Amino acid sequence: MERKISKVKYSKGKVEIEFTETEGTREEERKLKCNDQPRPEFEQCFTALAPQVTKILEQDEKFTEHLVVTSVSVSAIKDVLGAVITAQKKLVECNAPWVINTPFLPGEPPDHINQNTPTLPEKAAATIDTLIVEAERYIDGERAQLELDEAK
Repeated sequence: MERKISKVKYSKGKVEIEFTETEGTREEERKLKCNDQPRPEFEQCFTALAPQVTKILEQDEKFTEHLVVTSVSVSAIKDVLGAVITAQKKLVECNAPWVINTPFLPGEPPDHINQNTPTLPEKAAATIDTLIVEAERYIDGERAQLELDEAK
């Protein structure tokens, strides 16, 4: 069975993963929503993407303050993976955050597109690759290690 992740969302402790599973000619779209805490590596991917959003949006480093990545939408053009990253930035004078979407950027220039085409920063592409692996692990049931109280 082949599985393709199309969106990974992590906000307020909730995980949502949208994916397609293909077996033979049968294709099913699925959505997993869960409150189980993900592995630390899953959470670290979202944290690591915040400075990459700042870079993509051509902002100075200070922009990363109070910037929280909430989702990554992934799609492919001619088998080259690309993504849109969604983040929220807390605003001092507002009750709601500023919701920001990066433009869609491929991880590398597809063969059929000019090699000068903008792409995801290298760190962002690598982090998204790791996030996809972590999302697969989450779907397969791997979660954060919970501490158990030992009876004494």
